[in-house]
Amino acid sequence: MIPKVYFDEAGNTGSNITNQVQPYFVLSSVCYTDDELQQIQKDVAYGNELHFMNIKSQWQGRDAIRRLLGHPLLDKNHVTFQIVDKTFATYAFMVDMLIEPFMKYRLNENLYKGRSNVIMANCLYTFAENASESNSTIASYVSDLKIGFEKMMRTQTQESIDDFYETVNILCAMTNGGFQDILCWMLPSQDMLDIILTDDKKYCLDITLSSLLVLTDHWHKRHNVKIDVITDDSKQLYAKRDLINKLISIDGYQSVGYDTRKATFPPQIYSMTFVDSATNFGVQIADIVASAVAFSLTGTKGLELFQQELKASKLLQFPCYPLMPSSSDYLSRAVDTSNDSDPLDFIVEKLHGE
Repeated sequence: MIPKVYFDEAGNTGSNITNQVQPYFVLSSVCYTDDELQQIQKDVAYGNELHFMNIKSQWQGRDAIRRLLGHPLLDKNHVTFQIVDKTFATYAFMVDMLIEPFMKYRLNENLYKGRSNVIMANCLYTFAENASESNSTIASYVSDLKIGFEKMMRTQTQESIDDFYETVNILCAMTNGGFQDILCWMLPSQDMLDIILTDDKKYCLDITLSSLLVLTDHWHKRHNVKIDVITDDSKQLYAKRDLINKLISIDGYQSVGYDTRKATFPPQIYSMTFVDSATNFGVQIADIVASAVAFSLTGTKGLELFQQELKASKLLQFPCYPLMPSSSDYLSRAVDTSNDSDPLDFIVEKLHGE
C-alpha cells in the first residue's frame, strides 16, 4: 500500500523572508490511512473546516484544536514538520548565494564539506544579531543588510545591487573580528552576479520546495516505499510542479549530500496531488499542526494563554527538522565525510546529461 502523506504550511511569505509579522515558516506533514482519518474526524467531532487561523479565536475552535492535538493518533509515527527561522534563513541564504559561489569558482573550495556553510551561517547570524543588540547604529545597517539582500535577489535592479553592497561595505568599516571577516567574504560576489542572480525572481528565496523534499525523504525512509503527496493548492509548490516532476523522473536511486545531510534521489514520490484544504481532512490536520507550531512561537495578543498551552503540548516534543541557529555541540561534532557528494552536481548531471 502506498502511504498517503498530507502537507500544509504556516507562515508562508514566499521570498519575503524578512517579514517580521510571520518570522517562522512551518511545513507540516501527516501520514494516515483513510480509516485513521475517519476515526480522528469522528473523535474530534467538529462540524466545520479545521482551519487554525479561522477557529483559534473561538472557544469551540480551540477545544477542537485541543482534541486533535491530544488525539492518540497524533504522534511521532504519524507527524513530522520542518520549522524555519526566517532571520537565520536570510543569513544562510547570504552564505549559500554570495560566499559559496566565490569559494567554489574562484578558490576551488567546497564550502559544504565539513559543515563549513552551516558554521559560517551560524557565525554570521550570531555576530550580526549580537552586534545589533549592543549598537543601535549597527542594528540599523544590519536591518538594511537583510532587507537589501532580499530586495536585490527579488528585483535584481542596479539600484538594489548598489544599495546592498554599499551596506556591506559600511558594515565592514564599522565592525571587526569574525563579523567583519564574513562580511568581507561577500564583497567579491558583486563581480559574479551573472551566475548568482536567478531567473526565478519570484521564488528565489522561497523554502517551500526544499522543506517538501526534506519531509518526503523522511516518510520514504520510514516506510521504505514511494509515497503519495497530497498538499493544499500552494502557489509555491504549484509553480515548481514541472521541476518536481523532473526530479521524480531522475533515473537511478542513491543517497546524495554531505555528512548527515543526505537525501535519497530521485525524490521517492509516487504521485503529487493539489487539493482544496476545505474538503480534505488530511490537509486540515496538517494545517492545524503547522499553524499550532508557528503560533506557539509567535502568538497573538489576547491569546497568550493558548499560546503557552500549545508550547507545553506534546506537539513540540515530536522529532522535526529545524532550520534554526545550531547548538555549539552540533557545530563541533565530528562528521563522516567519506561518502559526500554534491546534490546539485548530481541533479544537473542527471537532468542535463553533463
